[in-house]
Amino acid sequence: MKKLFIILFISIIFFLFFQNESYDLKIEIKSENITAQELDINYAKNIEREIRQLREIKNVIIFSSIYGMNIYCKYKPFANKDEAINKIQRYLNLYSFDYINIDDRYYLKYDCFVIVKSKNNDYYSLEKNADDVLDELLKLKFSKKIKILGYQQKAVSIYITPNSQLRYDLDIDDIKKIIKTNNIRKNTAQKNEKNSRFSIKIDSFYQDLEELNNTILDYKNTNYPIKLKDIFKIKEEIKFPNKGRIFFEDKNAIVLAISKYKPYPNWLIKYKLKDYNIEIINPNHYKRDEIYLNSSSNINESIDFYKKIQNNSKRKNLYFIGFEAPKTNKTEHFEEIKENRIIIFNKDKNIKEKNEKIIFAPTKITGINYEMNNHKLNDYQLSNKDISNFILLNTNGVYCDYFWNREDKTEILLKNEDTNNNYIYSKKLKSLIPKDAILKANFETQYNLIARYNFKNATVIKSKNPSLIRRVILQIR
Repeated sequence: MKKLFIILFISIIFFLFFQNESYDLKIEIKSENITAQELDINYAKNIEREIRQLREIKNVIIFSSIYGMNIYCKYKPFANKDEAINKIQRYLNLYSFDYINIDDRYYLKYDCFVIVKSKNNDYYSLEKNADDVLDELLKLKFSKKIKILGYQQKAVSIYITPNSQLRYDLDIDDIKKIIKTNNIRKNTAQKNEKNSRFSIKIDSFYQDLEELNNTILDYKNTNYPIKLKDIFKIKEEIKFPNKGRIFFEDKNAIVLAISKYKPYPNWLIKYKLKDYNIEIINPNHYKRDEIYLNSSSNINESIDFYKKIQNNSKRKNLYFIGFEAPKTNKTEHFEEIKENRIIIFNKDKNIKEKNEKIIFAPTKITGINYEMNNHKLNDYQLSNKDISNFILLNTNGVYCDYFWNREDKTEILLKNEDTNNNYIYSKKLKSLIPKDAILKANFETQYNLIARYNFKNATVIKSKNPSLIRRVILQIR
């Protein structure tokens, strides 16, 4: 009896201290062009309160950033997970978020990386190869889940200039209206005859770049039709700024991480995919290092730093920049956008980590706060929306609409051809207004990432050597 008690006691201690600390559920919410602080105060605070009230949920942590919110939940023992997810989904649907994705298997670990390599760094051919490899992997039917990292958002950018706006009398809303008017996706109807019913459909939406280029403008001061491409430079490209890149050795790559539900040797996967330009690794046979640059460093500086590391390396290393590498063990890795972070799966002994311990969240960066002169706005007959569009034109671009190009959702953006442009078009006055006549720029420190835990803002500290007992590398303090 005493022996049984000792075994039971040891089992309880083992369960308490060595249990999987990973969160079970991840909810990704995209809501661009809202500050991290606004998301935290106006949304995350209320969402945390509602989720914590659910009897199925043990813990919740929410990260807010300029890209949106990531919500991580941990269930209580024996919780009805499907019921919890349904409740959370119903609540989140009350908000008009741009995009919500629920990953109910966030806890899975990935023990195989299929690295799709590019030969000439052409992204479009790389993506096509990755899609083909994914199709082949799905045929093998041995994976619980395949997680794809490295895909980029495709976009068509319409580059405008203040002079072209002035010449053709087009403000931003005019151009957006032209695009939406010619990109109607609600294009089906039912027609009833005496004893029959017919389905009617018209191809009234953009299906490729050429159709967008040939959009006709209603311009009165000409005897021939003016097309969109006659006025503006239109270019198909990867959406900028891209949030992350993956490199294998010195080339762009896409990683298909596999969580297996039954044994399937990597050499057999490689044989099945012998016709593709791939590499297969077991990430647990590699050392994982993380390097953090200055908080204000962007993706370009991180890529430059990666190149310095790779130039001094003779190994086949895998680099995640801006992307969170898939989970490979019980150690928790929250998947936040960190443009200043480089994650390396390497076999080099000479790579030194830059940081022993860093504050993962909150992080701050230098920001510009524009103050508008409302009197001047009235004088020049401009609106707040005109000013907001002007700022976006010179940064991320003004979102107009989208179309499907084969299987790819392609966003249509308006951008300024010269990002140093200092003139705003006033349609009512038919003139260009200097930016400095309306806007005053102040530099200030702004939050880039905010964490919320237990109804308070939390400091999340990431250490190089997590506790051997509590296997979590993120400590909430």
